[in-house]
Parts: sequence; C-alpha cells; structure tokens
Amino acid sequence: MTSPARDINQLLSGTLGLIGGTNLFYGQLPEENIARGIPHQCVALYDTGGVFANPRWDRDEINLQIIIRSALDDYDSGYNLAYSIKNSLLGRETVTINGSLYSQFVLEGDINALGFDTSGRARFTLRFRIVRENFTGSSREDF
Repeated sequence: MTSPARDINQLLSGTLGLIGGTNLFYGQLPEENIARGIPHQCVALYDTGGVFANPRWDRDEINLQIIIRSALDDYDSGYNLAYSIKNSLLGRETVTINGSLYSQFVLEGDINALGFDTSGRARFTLRFRIVRENFTGSSREDF
C-alpha cells in the first residue's frame, strides 16, 4: 500500500510543469539545489491524517496537505501554481492509482499564504480531503 501523498505525487507528475523528484516531492520539501536540479519553486505533498476510518469498509477519508514554494522573490508564481493545483484536483473525476480508487477531492478552505521564508520565497498551502477505497478486499474485518 502506498501513501496517498505518493499516489497524488504520481497523479500530478507530468502536469502543470511538475516533475516528480525535480520540483514535485512527497514527504519532504528539499532546499533549492541547482547542482541536483532542484529549483526554488517546487511542491511537496504530505499525508496529514483524516477522519476516523470505518471499521467495516476498506474506505478512508484522508487529508493531504500541499505546500507550494515560489520562485525567488516572486509571490505571483507561487500563488498561480497553487491555484493551478487547486483547479487540477478539486472535483476531479475518479481515478485509480497503485490499486486504490480515489473518488473524491474536496478542498478544505482555500489557498493559504504562509508568507516568505528567509530566502525570499513565498509559501502557500492547500489541504484536501480525499476519499480513497482500497482494493485489498471487501471489508477490513471478516463479519
């Protein structure tokens, strides 16, 4: 079973100019490193829990936090990327990734500006509630 952050990373990779491992990451937001090809502007996805799981059905309502870091001294580039990600996921059609069915993408709140970091890059967050059904069986428990 892969983490939702990894699955959504795979879903977003290749869209909106995002490339997994270059400017799109999960579980970490690496510092800019030109030698490694990591630009100032990048995106990181984090698993952030969710509501209580139903003990009977293999269906979870999970939360995913997305952090967007802008190009150097460029608030607008970060906001526009956050807006594009929001529109890419919000209300998205059902999709299967790594054996899990993602059937609902709901934005909780809206784009949240976190201000600038010490290097002059604006940071933004988005938080999605996502419904994921796993195809490991029809239930979590044998009833």
